[in-house]
Amino acid sequence: LPISIAGFTTTGTLTSTKTAGTATFSSGSSLGALTMNGTGGTLNLGTSLTHTVTGAVTLTAGTLNGGSSTLNIGGNMSGASTFTASTGTVNFNGSSAQTTAGYTFNTLKSNNSAGLSATAAVTVKSLTIGDVTANSIFSDGGFQIATSGSGTLSISSGSKLNIGSTTVATATTFPTNFTTISLNSASTVTFQANIAQTISSTPTYGNLTLSTGASSTTKTAGGALTVAGNLSINASTTFDASTFTHNIGGNFSNSGTFTASTGTINCNGTSAQSISGTLTFNTLKSNNTIGVSLSNGVTLKTLTIGDVTSSSIFSDNGQTITLSASSALNLTSGTYKLGSGTTATSFPGFASVTISSGTTVEYAAGVTQTVSGTPTYHHLT
Repeated sequence: LPISIAGFTTTGTLTSTKTAGTATFSSGSSLGALTMNGTGGTLNLGTSLTHTVTGAVTLTAGTLNGGSSTLNIGGNMSGASTFTASTGTVNFNGSSAQTTAGYTFNTLKSNNSAGLSATAAVTVKSLTIGDVTANSIFSDGGFQIATSGSGTLSISSGSKLNIGSTTVATATTFPTNFTTISLNSASTVTFQANIAQTISSTPTYGNLTLSTGASSTTKTAGGALTVAGNLSINASTTFDASTFTHNIGGNFSNSGTFTASTGTINCNGTSAQSISGTLTFNTLKSNNTIGVSLSNGVTLKTLTIGDVTSSSIFSDNGQTITLSASSALNLTSGTYKLGSGTTATSFPGFASVTISSGTTVEYAAGVTQTVSGTPTYHHLT
């Protein structure tokens, strides 16, 4: 027979040993741990309630039904018996690293800055990271995240989604089929599998980090990427830009390898941007009125300034630009600055130079600098 359970508080473990029928909570509870251990029985978390389990949820036998309630878990969720999500929410909010087995969730949340990791493939309708706890982390653990459709992926400022495992050679991908994807501009998605991965062009990323485990790996753009924040290439990792134009709103840093292929890096932020690391570009663009500057010398084939955003600025910041064969400068709108306060640089010997009307070349060094007579300037300062 169905029974109703009034909510209660205990620091101990609630164990459900019901072997038939359903027991349903009628009010919220606070538990030290929750164990399902009754073959054939069901524990239903009820309607629009909140339950808090400070320790582990263990599903040994029977069925745990989420109802339409919220289950806050401070420990791990594991076990081979049945979890029925219904329309409920499972929120992992512990203070140390947590894991979950491969259940199907309605709404899965990670509010844990130490991280929540999957130990098997999870299926979610909605995935939320860090809506309550800043700098929260969810890692797929090297198991592909499946989606049941019509849900939302949301990552808050400072929080992270890790795709792939640094210890497992499984090339998981960015989860698809969410109706809404909302990645805060200060959130981070990290492709970190210990094997080659394809970077999805589906979302507009906040920060995008490319990393690996013990093996040197390549991450290849699967389409034109849009990154509102920083794009970082970590050590032992190669980023292959392929044939696409990638828009970056923050800084571009390389501690690994950048393979430009025939792609384009377009820096189009609204605050100052920097480019650092050993980099060889096919085409580099500045479409930023505040300015894009180099922190290291670079090699490039084509430099374009202001082809989309008027009055854009590019500064070599006293760093050396080395030119590839058939190099070209397209100064379409804005200013090209040469030199820094302490270092004088010269105008590079581009094979082709197009300097449009209204643009400026500025010799900006704070030390003695030679003005090249090679290009035909419009404005010269």
